[in-house]
Amino acid sequence: MEYKVYANIFVVVLFSLQFKEEVAALCGSPTSRTLVIIADGIHGQSCNLLGVSDEFVVESCKSFGAACSLERQDLPQVPSPELQVNKLKLDLSGFGNEYRFPDLSRAAFYLKIFGTFRHRYISLVCHKCDTHLVRQLRITPDTMIMRNIFQESFNSYRTKREPKISDSEAFNIQCNQRLGEVKLSYRRENVLYIQEENLVVTVEGDAVRSLNFNLGFEVNMGLRGLECMGTFINDIVTADSQSALVRAMSDKTRFSHQVNREVIHSRLYNTLGSPK
Repeated sequence: MEYKVYANIFVVVLFSLQFKEEVAALCGSPTSRTLVIIADGIHGQSCNLLGVSDEFVVESCKSFGAACSLERQDLPQVPSPELQVNKLKLDLSGFGNEYRFPDLSRAAFYLKIFGTFRHRYISLVCHKCDTHLVRQLRITPDTMIMRNIFQESFNSYRTKREPKISDSEAFNIQCNQRLGEVKLSYRRENVLYIQEENLVVTVEGDAVRSLNFNLGFEVNMGLRGLECMGTFINDIVTADSQSALVRAMSDKTRFSHQVNREVIHSRLYNTLGSPK
Protein backbone atom coordinates (compact mmCIF):
# COMPACT_ATOMS: atom_id res chain seq x y z
CA MET A 1 0.00 0.00 0.00
CA GLU A 2 1.24 3.47 -0.82
CA TYR A 3 -0.15 6.92 -0.08
CA LYS A 4 0.20 9.82 -2.54
CA VAL A 5 -1.10 13.34 -2.87
CA TYR A 6 -2.22 14.70 -6.27
CA ALA A 7 -3.16 18.39 -6.32
CA ASN A 8 -4.12 18.31 -2.60
CA ILE A 9 -6.11 15.11 -3.14
CA PHE A 10 -5.27 12.19 -0.86
CA VAL A 11 -4.76 8.97 -2.85
CA VAL A 12 -4.37 5.37 -1.69
CA VAL A 13 -2.49 3.06 -4.10
CA LEU A 14 -2.72 -0.74 -3.78
CA PHE A 15 -0.32 -2.97 -5.75
CA SER A 16 -0.35 -6.66 -6.80
CA LEU A 17 -3.99 -7.32 -6.04
CA GLN A 18 -5.41 -10.63 -7.25
CA PHE A 19 -8.91 -9.91 -8.47
CA LYS A 20 -11.13 -12.57 -7.05
CA GLU A 21 -14.88 -12.08 -6.81
CA GLU A 22 -14.73 -10.84 -3.22
CA VAL A 23 -12.06 -8.27 -4.12
CA ALA A 24 -13.97 -7.05 -7.17
CA ALA A 25 -17.07 -6.62 -5.04
CA LEU A 26 -15.20 -4.18 -2.79
CA CYS A 27 -14.02 -1.99 -5.66
CA GLY A 28 -15.78 1.30 -6.10
CA SER A 29 -17.55 3.73 -3.81
CA PRO A 30 -20.03 6.52 -4.61
CA THR A 31 -18.11 8.88 -2.32
CA SER A 32 -14.54 8.23 -3.55
CA ARG A 33 -13.29 7.50 -7.06
CA THR A 34 -11.48 4.20 -7.67
CA LEU A 35 -9.13 3.49 -10.59
CA VAL A 36 -8.39 -0.17 -11.32
CA ILE A 37 -5.54 -1.07 -13.72
CA ILE A 38 -5.85 -4.62 -15.04
CA ALA A 39 -2.65 -6.25 -16.29
CA ASP A 40 -3.16 -9.98 -15.71
CA GLY A 41 -2.14 -11.30 -19.12
CA ILE A 42 -3.89 -13.00 -22.00
CA HIS A 43 -5.71 -15.57 -19.89
CA GLY A 44 -6.61 -13.35 -16.94
CA GLN A 45 -10.17 -13.21 -15.60
CA SER A 46 -10.15 -9.76 -14.00
CA CYS A 47 -11.84 -8.10 -16.98
CA ASN A 48 -14.80 -10.47 -16.73
CA LEU A 49 -15.12 -9.86 -12.98
CA LEU A 50 -15.16 -6.08 -13.45
CA GLY A 51 -17.49 -6.05 -16.45
CA VAL A 52 -15.06 -5.17 -19.25
CA SER A 53 -16.25 -6.45 -22.62
CA ASP A 54 -14.38 -9.51 -23.90
CA GLU A 55 -14.82 -8.50 -27.55
CA PHE A 56 -11.54 -8.50 -29.47
CA VAL A 57 -10.61 -7.17 -32.90
CA VAL A 58 -8.08 -9.18 -34.92
CA GLU A 59 -6.05 -7.52 -37.68
CA SER A 60 -3.17 -8.62 -39.88
CA CYS A 61 0.29 -7.09 -39.34
CA LYS A 62 1.07 -7.76 -43.01
CA SER A 63 3.80 -10.23 -42.04
CA PHE A 64 4.39 -13.97 -41.87
CA GLY A 65 6.16 -15.50 -38.91
CA ALA A 66 7.05 -18.54 -36.84
CA ALA A 67 8.59 -19.03 -33.41
CA CYS A 68 10.26 -21.74 -31.37
CA SER A 69 11.38 -22.45 -27.81
CA LEU A 70 14.07 -24.69 -26.38
CA GLU A 71 14.90 -25.56 -22.78
CA ARG A 72 18.60 -26.27 -22.12
CA GLN A 73 18.68 -27.57 -18.56
CA ASP A 74 22.48 -27.64 -18.35
CA LEU A 75 22.70 -23.85 -18.85
CA PRO A 76 22.02 -21.17 -16.20
CA GLN A 77 18.75 -19.27 -15.90
CA VAL A 78 20.46 -15.98 -16.77
CA PRO A 79 18.95 -13.35 -19.10
CA SER A 80 20.76 -13.10 -22.41
CA PRO A 81 21.07 -10.04 -24.66
CA GLU A 82 18.69 -10.05 -27.60
CA LEU A 83 20.26 -11.01 -30.90
CA GLN A 84 18.74 -9.58 -34.07
CA VAL A 85 19.56 -10.34 -37.69
CA ASN A 86 18.04 -8.31 -40.54
CA LYS A 87 17.65 -9.50 -44.13
CA LEU A 88 18.48 -13.10 -43.32
CA LYS A 89 18.61 -15.27 -46.45
CA LEU A 90 17.59 -18.93 -46.28
CA ASP A 91 18.98 -21.62 -48.57
CA LEU A 92 16.72 -24.66 -48.32
CA SER A 93 17.66 -26.25 -51.63
CA GLY A 94 18.80 -29.37 -49.76
CA PHE A 95 15.17 -30.16 -48.88
CA GLY A 96 14.09 -30.76 -52.46
CA ASN A 97 13.36 -29.27 -55.84
CA GLU A 98 10.32 -27.37 -54.55
CA TYR A 99 12.69 -25.08 -52.61
CA ARG A 100 14.98 -24.37 -55.58
CA PHE A 101 13.70 -21.24 -57.24
CA PRO A 102 15.41 -18.31 -58.94
CA ASP A 103 13.73 -15.81 -56.59
CA LEU A 104 15.26 -17.43 -53.50
CA SER A 105 17.49 -14.42 -52.82
CA ARG A 106 14.52 -12.06 -52.69
CA ALA A 107 12.99 -13.73 -49.61
CA ALA A 108 14.53 -11.78 -46.70
CA PHE A 109 13.72 -12.66 -43.09
CA TYR A 110 14.11 -10.99 -39.72
CA LEU A 111 15.55 -13.24 -36.98
CA LYS A 112 15.43 -12.62 -33.25
CA ILE A 113 16.96 -14.74 -30.45
CA PHE A 114 15.91 -13.84 -26.91
CA GLY A 115 15.13 -15.20 -23.44
CA THR A 116 17.57 -16.74 -20.96
CA PHE A 117 20.45 -19.12 -21.63
CA ARG A 118 18.29 -21.96 -20.29
CA HIS A 119 15.05 -20.98 -21.98
CA ARG A 120 15.83 -19.90 -25.53
CA TYR A 121 13.25 -18.35 -27.87
CA ILE A 122 13.72 -17.69 -31.57
CA SER A 123 11.39 -15.84 -33.91
CA LEU A 124 11.47 -15.62 -37.68
CA VAL A 125 9.44 -12.98 -39.53
CA CYS A 126 9.16 -11.76 -43.12
CA HIS A 127 6.99 -9.35 -45.01
CA LYS A 128 3.72 -10.69 -46.31
CA CYS A 129 4.61 -11.72 -49.85
CA ASP A 130 4.07 -14.52 -52.34
CA THR A 131 7.60 -15.59 -53.28
CA HIS A 132 8.06 -19.31 -53.95
CA LEU A 133 10.09 -19.88 -50.78
CA VAL A 134 7.59 -18.15 -48.51
CA ARG A 135 4.72 -19.99 -50.20
CA GLN A 136 6.42 -23.36 -49.60
CA LEU A 137 7.16 -22.54 -45.97
CA ARG A 138 3.49 -21.66 -45.45
CA ILE A 139 2.20 -24.99 -46.75
CA THR A 140 4.96 -27.46 -45.83
CA PRO A 141 3.75 -30.49 -43.80
CA ASP A 142 7.31 -31.34 -42.72
CA THR A 143 8.09 -30.06 -39.20
CA MET A 144 11.77 -30.87 -39.72
CA ILE A 145 12.13 -27.96 -42.14
CA MET A 146 11.21 -25.25 -39.62
CA ARG A 147 13.16 -27.04 -36.91
CA ASN A 148 16.22 -27.11 -39.15
CA ILE A 149 15.86 -23.41 -39.93
CA PHE A 150 15.79 -22.51 -36.24
CA GLN A 151 18.68 -24.84 -35.43
CA GLU A 152 20.94 -23.54 -38.18
CA SER A 153 20.02 -19.91 -37.51
CA PHE A 154 20.76 -20.25 -33.80
CA ASN A 155 24.06 -22.00 -34.42
CA SER A 156 25.13 -19.24 -36.80
CA TYR A 157 24.21 -16.24 -34.61
CA ARG A 158 24.30 -17.54 -30.99
CA THR A 159 26.40 -15.87 -28.32
CA LYS A 160 29.94 -17.13 -27.80
CA ARG A 161 29.03 -18.30 -24.29
CA GLU A 162 26.57 -20.98 -25.36
CA PRO A 163 27.11 -24.19 -27.33
CA LYS A 164 25.51 -25.04 -30.65
CA ILE A 165 22.25 -26.95 -30.80
CA SER A 166 23.19 -30.51 -31.68
CA ASP A 167 21.10 -32.65 -34.03
CA SER A 168 19.87 -34.74 -31.10
CA GLU A 169 18.99 -31.64 -29.06
CA ALA A 170 17.14 -30.17 -32.03
CA PHE A 171 14.40 -32.77 -31.59
CA ASN A 172 13.45 -30.99 -28.35
CA ILE A 173 12.76 -27.72 -30.17
CA GLN A 174 9.09 -26.76 -29.88
CA CYS A 175 8.20 -24.76 -32.96
CA ASN A 176 5.48 -23.87 -35.44
CA GLN A 177 5.15 -26.37 -38.24
CA ARG A 178 5.01 -23.68 -40.91
CA LEU A 179 4.96 -19.92 -41.42
CA GLY A 180 1.71 -18.26 -40.40
CA GLU A 181 0.24 -14.79 -40.74
CA VAL A 182 1.17 -12.48 -37.85
CA LYS A 183 -1.96 -10.91 -36.35
CA LEU A 184 -2.65 -8.45 -33.57
CA SER A 185 -5.61 -9.02 -31.23
CA TYR A 186 -6.78 -6.03 -29.21
CA ARG A 187 -9.77 -5.25 -27.04
CA ARG A 188 -12.45 -3.12 -28.62
CA GLU A 189 -13.10 -1.64 -25.17
CA ASN A 190 -10.09 -0.92 -22.95
CA VAL A 191 -11.47 1.76 -20.61
CA LEU A 192 -14.68 1.44 -18.60
CA TYR A 193 -16.51 3.73 -16.19
CA ILE A 194 -19.16 2.43 -13.78
CA GLN A 195 -20.96 5.56 -12.64
CA GLU A 196 -22.90 4.01 -9.74
CA GLU A 197 -19.64 2.89 -8.11
CA ASN A 198 -17.54 5.85 -9.31
CA LEU A 199 -15.18 3.19 -10.67
CA VAL A 200 -12.78 3.58 -13.63
CA VAL A 201 -11.21 0.44 -15.13
CA THR A 202 -8.39 0.38 -17.68
CA VAL A 203 -6.68 -2.65 -19.24
CA GLU A 204 -2.95 -2.83 -20.04
CA GLY A 205 -0.23 -5.20 -21.29
CA ASP A 206 -1.09 -8.56 -22.84
CA ALA A 207 -4.57 -8.25 -21.38
CA VAL A 208 -5.39 -5.51 -23.89
CA ARG A 209 -3.32 -6.45 -26.97
CA SER A 210 -1.19 -9.40 -28.06
CA LEU A 211 0.31 -11.05 -31.12
CA ASN A 212 -0.52 -14.62 -32.13
CA PHE A 213 3.20 -15.50 -32.14
CA ASN A 214 5.79 -15.00 -29.41
CA LEU A 215 8.06 -12.83 -31.56
CA GLY A 216 9.88 -10.96 -28.79
CA PHE A 217 8.08 -7.65 -29.42
CA GLU A 218 5.58 -8.03 -26.57
CA VAL A 219 7.50 -6.22 -23.81
CA ASN A 220 8.17 -3.13 -25.93
CA MET A 221 4.58 -3.18 -27.11
CA GLY A 222 3.36 -3.24 -23.51
CA LEU A 223 5.70 -0.44 -22.45
CA ARG A 224 4.53 1.68 -25.38
CA GLY A 225 0.96 1.28 -24.15
CA LEU A 226 1.98 2.56 -20.69
CA GLU A 227 3.52 5.80 -21.92
CA CYS A 228 0.34 7.77 -21.27
CA MET A 229 -0.43 6.14 -17.90
CA GLY A 230 1.05 8.93 -15.77
CA THR A 231 -1.07 11.58 -17.47
CA PHE A 232 -4.14 9.33 -17.38
CA ILE A 233 -3.87 8.66 -13.64
CA ASN A 234 -3.38 12.35 -12.91
CA ASP A 235 -6.38 13.31 -15.07
CA ILE A 236 -8.62 10.69 -13.43
CA VAL A 237 -7.59 11.67 -9.91
CA THR A 238 -8.02 15.41 -10.47
CA ALA A 239 -11.16 15.29 -12.66
CA ASP A 240 -13.68 17.54 -10.91
CA SER A 241 -16.56 17.01 -13.30
CA GLN A 242 -18.19 14.36 -15.43
CA SER A 243 -16.97 16.03 -18.61
CA ALA A 244 -13.36 16.07 -17.35
CA LEU A 245 -13.61 12.38 -16.52
CA VAL A 246 -15.02 11.53 -19.94
CA ARG A 247 -12.30 13.61 -21.61
CA ALA A 248 -9.55 11.72 -19.72
CA MET A 249 -11.03 8.38 -20.71
CA SER A 250 -11.41 9.47 -24.33
CA ASP A 251 -7.74 10.54 -24.45
CA LYS A 252 -6.71 7.15 -23.04
CA THR A 253 -8.85 5.28 -25.58
CA ARG A 254 -7.46 7.40 -28.43
CA PHE A 255 -3.88 6.67 -27.35
CA SER A 256 -4.59 2.94 -27.13
CA HIS A 257 -5.97 2.95 -30.68
CA GLN A 258 -2.86 4.83 -31.81
CA VAL A 259 -0.62 2.11 -30.33
CA ASN A 260 -2.65 -0.54 -32.16
CA ARG A 261 -2.27 1.34 -35.45
CA GLU A 262 1.48 1.65 -34.93
CA VAL A 263 1.90 -2.08 -34.34
CA ILE A 264 -0.19 -2.96 -37.39
CA HIS A 265 1.03 -0.34 -39.86
CA SER A 266 4.34 1.02 -38.60
CA ARG A 267 6.34 -0.44 -35.71
CA LEU A 268 6.48 -4.08 -36.77
CA TYR A 269 6.92 -3.03 -40.41
CA ASN A 270 9.79 -0.69 -39.54
CA THR A 271 11.47 -3.38 -37.46
CA LEU A 272 11.54 -5.65 -40.48
CA GLY A 273 12.80 -2.93 -42.79
CA SER A 274 11.42 -1.89 -46.15
CA PRO A 275 10.78 -4.73 -48.60
CA LYS A 276 12.97 -4.81 -51.67
